[in-house]
Amino acid sequence: MIYNSRAAFFCSLVVSIAVGILRATKILPDGLWIQLSVFAVFPLVLCFWQRIRIMFARPLVVFLDKLCIAQHDEELKQKGIFGLAGFLDHSRQLTIFWSHRYFSRLWCTYEVGTFLRAKKQKLILVIPVKLAVILCLFFVAELVIMVGYFMLSNLKLESTVNDVEELFSFFLLFSLFYMPCLPLLFYLGIGMMSDLKELPQQLRKFRVQDAKCFCCSHKHRHPDTGEVLPCDRELMFQMLQKWFGKAGDLKEEHLEVFNRLVHEDLAPRVLRSVGSDALPFNYSIYMVVVNTLPGLCTLIPTLVAGPPDSFNRFNILQHSIWASREIMNWLFAGVVVLYALRLSMRGWLIAVTLLPHCPRHNRVICSILMPVLMSVMLATQWFSFQLALSHSEQDSLFPAIPFIAWLLVLFCFWSWGAPSTSSTAGNSFAAEPPIFKEEVLSSIDVDGNNRKTDDDSASTFST
Repeated sequence: MIYNSRAAFFCSLVVSIAVGILRATKILPDGLWIQLSVFAVFPLVLCFWQRIRIMFARPLVVFLDKLCIAQHDEELKQKGIFGLAGFLDHSRQLTIFWSHRYFSRLWCTYEVGTFLRAKKQKLILVIPVKLAVILCLFFVAELVIMVGYFMLSNLKLESTVNDVEELFSFFLLFSLFYMPCLPLLFYLGIGMMSDLKELPQQLRKFRVQDAKCFCCSHKHRHPDTGEVLPCDRELMFQMLQKWFGKAGDLKEEHLEVFNRLVHEDLAPRVLRSVGSDALPFNYSIYMVVVNTLPGLCTLIPTLVAGPPDSFNRFNILQHSIWASREIMNWLFAGVVVLYALRLSMRGWLIAVTLLPHCPRHNRVICSILMPVLMSVMLATQWFSFQLALSHSEQDSLFPAIPFIAWLLVLFCFWSWGAPSTSSTAGNSFAAEPPIFKEEVLSSIDVDGNNRKTDDDSASTFST
């Protein structure tokens, strides 16, 4: 997602425009299958972009410590650990794939210590692990919705007697496509918000002395083979003493220095990254709104064909208004999608706030009921624009009123994030540069060396 979603988005945009032009020039036939085939571009490029990119650009290199640091030989492993610091010294950004156990893992704290010891403050980005899953589910849900939308748009509802009944019937059929996708999405979203609410307390109570490691958790015996395990904690504490200790320090003074650095430096930066209930806007565009791009396959031929014959051929203003209505009709799908994203995040936060401990059965109930409420709100938005479109002349700008109104509501609603939790850290820092971006070179640490992979946290170092 981090490295491929932007490229996949622009590839989908280019293909959608190209197919639209080819259909407008009659090189490609008109047909639903042409439009539906464009939906395959994004997932294909998302999965295989790095293999495509290597054909014309320098490949991205990823350092995965579970694979790149030897696990079978203690001497090689120790050399790899000491070498890791040298590699990280040349990194520009630390990306933390955060789960609720991240700051309780010894190896994760070691990585943070390695990054914080640099005199020059570097970028630190925190991405909840569940965020990628949620955005992928949003993509799948929106893909199902848009495919259903285009399929239903090609059906003529003969039994309807007026526009309102036709719109309502269309919406009921449309609901069959998206309602099955939402409960799972809301269940995971509420869980992510519940985890994020614990993050400030984790950072305030952080002590590297309390961090867990595989060897100490199993009393320095491998659970499968019974082999004696050397203590990772001793090795890590020696490195922290080298970085943060001074001559004459007390026994754990260097560890307390590191703890204060986490509390006073890292905590505000982490909380600033995840201190709002709004999804990253660029990833929201790349991963979800991308499903509205195939609509260009129909919009472009429509614009090229021109307005109805009843229009005055030389009336430029009339033609411009008609074209604006068609473009607004296409753009409004993206507005609804972004509104659904923002509404979902706000709903998850409200659910966690009202249900502090959020037992599993309460999460299930909220995950079933909240999508229904959200659907009603989205239906209000969609009906208001579609009715304005269908009950106005084709040379009328009346639909621009609900379009602009909902656009302003979206802007205000998206900007209205949850109060930043960074104030709980007790420090303020200068504004960070944009943090969600693709990087040139990365090394990834999957939480835990010399142990089974039992956690879902990871860290990425970008150079």
